[in-house]
Amino acid sequence: MDRAAITAAYGVSPEQFVDVKALMGDSSDNIPGVPGIGEKTALKLIAEYGSLDGLYASLPGTLTGATLRKITEGKDSAYLSQFLAKIDCAAPLGVTLADLPYQGIDREAMKPLLTELELTSLIKRLGLDKADKADKADEAAPAAGSTGPSDGGAYRPEHETAVRTEPPTASGEPIAAVFSGGAVALYDGQASYRLPAGQAEALLSDPGRFFVVRDAKALCLAYGRPACRIFDVTLAAYVCDPSEGKYEPDRLAVRYLGTILPEDRDEAKVLFALAGVLRDKLEETGQASLYDKIEEPLCAVLADMEARGFQIDREGLSAFSDELGKKADELAEAVYAEAGHPFNILSPKQLGEVLFGELRLPSFKKRKTGFATDAETLEKLRPYHPIIDKILAYRQVTKLRSTYGEGLLK
Repeated sequence: MDRAAITAAYGVSPEQFVDVKALMGDSSDNIPGVPGIGEKTALKLIAEYGSLDGLYASLPGTLTGATLRKITEGKDSAYLSQFLAKIDCAAPLGVTLADLPYQGIDREAMKPLLTELELTSLIKRLGLDKADKADKADEAAPAAGSTGPSDGGAYRPEHETAVRTEPPTASGEPIAAVFSGGAVALYDGQASYRLPAGQAEALLSDPGRFFVVRDAKALCLAYGRPACRIFDVTLAAYVCDPSEGKYEPDRLAVRYLGTILPEDRDEAKVLFALAGVLRDKLEETGQASLYDKIEEPLCAVLADMEARGFQIDREGLSAFSDELGKKADELAEAVYAEAGHPFNILSPKQLGEVLFGELRLPSFKKRKTGFATDAETLEKLRPYHPIIDKILAYRQVTKLRSTYGEGLLK
């Protein structure tokens, strides 16, 4: 965003934008602005009068009615907001720009820090995942005492000199397994195995085996209920932290193994290492019983439900969907009445403009893409305006209709 881009987007210069903020305010930064003056009016006024001083020196100018009243009554707030919005370029920092030359990234310090903070995308964007030969040699050295899930495991990216093609003898000890297209890749903490297609069913039907896998439910859907014991790494990670949202091996490796996985990683080795850490985590938090007795056995039940499906009354569901549609229309009209005009209630951008720009409700958090309008934020806003109850009710009804009415019919 250079000077030309600012001017093209807003119709004012970067210097003038401070005065725009003085009029419109910014609730995310607690800048009050002039009550009742939004972004469009603020931009128009500063573009016309050149500055906040120019606007007030010209009053009443071309202003009339409610706009003139708001600008006149809000003068003190406008100048306070200008002070709050303007960066103080004379702040006593104790250093000058010349004292802070850019000398490149400290790769040795940056990668461990970003790994600890789980900022994996930055590691890849900065090329820090492309370690030099010395780093790779260090990574290839196996961790002392790393014999498998029983002692916490460790991701050992080195490649064995020989990969076996016959499965190991069933011993009841955990073996990481990746089932893909009928073929099977195994890792038992010491050796890797690459088995040809056709052996998956025999392995899974052996009650003497214990496999660490990535997705037990998908395994049940593909091969039926296994007779062997299963430890699902993804499910264990979910039990450890249900709020995480995503449980891909790359993310889990950063969080639980403290490492960035290379593109040519051996997934069976990753699963083996993760299983040890996650099993320990379940024990430490007292959730091992929850996983063993409820979550893991439920995978097969959910797979059966998913495979079988269930019958529905199409006409009844269609009638229910129509009923929800009528209710949604009623709620939408109620929201429009509170806002004073129609808008897309399900658009976070438009909703944010109505709530925080037009109605001037307090903003508790703001994202890069605009004001936050998630359920948690709206719940906090309930006491401030009756429109919030209607918006939440509208969201609930439209969600019901799209998911269970139209969704199930499709």
